[in-house]
Amino acid sequence: TDSEVLIHLYEDCKTEMVKKLRGMFAFVIWDKNEKTLFAARDHFGIKPFYYTQVEKDGQKSLIFGSEIKSLLMHPNFKKEVNKHALKPYLTFQYSVLDETFFKNVFRIKEGHYFTYKDGVLDIKPYWDMKVDEKDMSLEESIDLIDKTVLGSVDAHKFADVEVGAFVSSGVDSSYVASTLRPEHTYSIGFGQGTFNESKQAKQLTDMIGLNNTSREIHGDEAFKYFPQIQYYLDEPDSNPSCVPLFFLAELAARDVRVVMSGEGADELFAGYESYGFSTNSR
Repeated sequence: TDSEVLIHLYEDCKTEMVKKLRGMFAFVIWDKNEKTLFAARDHFGIKPFYYTQVEKDGQKSLIFGSEIKSLLMHPNFKKEVNKHALKPYLTFQYSVLDETFFKNVFRIKEGHYFTYKDGVLDIKPYWDMKVDEKDMSLEESIDLIDKTVLGSVDAHKFADVEVGAFVSSGVDSSYVASTLRPEHTYSIGFGQGTFNESKQAKQLTDMIGLNNTSREIHGDEAFKYFPQIQYYLDEPDSNPSCVPLFFLAELAARDVRVVMSGEGADELFAGYESYGFSTNSR
């Protein structure tokens, strides 16, 4: 299994093992010989990783998990709001702090690992993105992007279960679904107008011969599930797409447990309207 690969890699390389990994991950290994806890989060922070430290009667404890709500169960955890997270949240639409909206609950940053021994937590970076500009033609750039996407889809399609795909009207998810060609694709429509992309998604899947399951949700249904959506988020999230994404994930979970989707393309290729508003060109 993937867990066994990580353990054997740690036996051979110790903390340097993170430099040999690819993909998304968050894991913890207890080294019983060294009495050391070793943990790491993937390069881009795709997988969540939270931790806090509590102390009682001089005894320190490190608590960690993939959800903040899992930390709340500890009898020594003190639940407080981190007021310092509010200003960056209102400024950037998310908190840029390592500390979460829960006071003394922190995120392990992307591209970082930590060791914990004798009550001492040591966090270190193992990777950061380096910009390496190259002079190439448009055709060369397209070929490189195509090769990269095809390679990534090919690497991620191996699973113990069936792999499906989310599809919207966007280029990114359409590109992934067209490359993967899964048995099942899923799309969601949110009311009328620009937020309803299910029709365009179905046009794509019909064009390339894929099965597509879709449904339309409305405001009343969305508001009804807001408490449950917030429960899963753990923290405030200003991105309205988290609402249709909740229903989309529920729809897909009826058939599959693993899906591919297009994420991050708008950030890499300036796909948001705000990028155009912030420049002199349109």
